[in-house]
Amino acid sequence: MTAQLTLKETAMLYLAALFFAISVVAAFFGFGGFAAGTAKIGVILFFVFLVLAFIVGLIKFVGRAMGLNDPFLPTHPDDEPTQ
Repeated sequence: MTAQLTLKETAMLYLAALFFAISVVAAFFGFGGFAAGTAKIGVILFFVFLVLAFIVGLIKFVGRAMGLNDPFLPTHPDDEPTQ
């Protein structure tokens, strides 16, 4: 005799399997040395992007001081004001 699963039971089994898979992945990242490595990479990337943001801000500041509207956007000849 085979038992038919209801929709609620099927959903419950699916969610149980899903949360089991999530917990296995979390255990892999948490119990191994992987977490410390990714934290170091995150800190390095933070400072790299902080320096890049400073450089971009400096370029925009110098560009505006020189009278440029936006030094990162190319100017098109049709965009120039006519006299």
